[in-house]
Amino acid sequence: MYSFGKRLRQTRMHSQVSQVNFAKKIGVAKSTLSLYESDKREPPIRTIRKITCELGTSADYLLGIEDNPSFSLSEFEKQLLLQFRRKKDLQKAVCLLLEVDPDDWYFHSYHTKVSEPADQQTPFPPEPYTK
Repeated sequence: MYSFGKRLRQTRMHSQVSQVNFAKKIGVAKSTLSLYESDKREPPIRTIRKITCELGTSADYLLGIEDNPSFSLSEFEKQLLLQFRRKKDLQKAVCLLLEVDPDDWYFHSYHTKVSEPADQQTPFPPEPYTK
């Protein structure tokens, strides 16, 4: 199994982004990114969020929890997520519909207040939308 650093490097290279440019995008020095990619330093959670948003992958993949590197939301899913996070009544209705206990730790660990655009927030892990 690959380490965080190896998965980060592999995903960044697959995206055809240089270390210099990627470091700028996530707000760290190139040397810091190099330390992340060589597993000599671990990024803070905020930086992991930026990394996943820029690379279009999940933290679960980078951390080795999941083997599927693809994690992206359609614009429709992003808008649904944004509305879900903004409206408490909608949250309650969705929880009832999906039979999810809103007091469940899993639900709360992924649920955050809307303070950034939906595509820059930690996504609630929905199933992919299919017709």
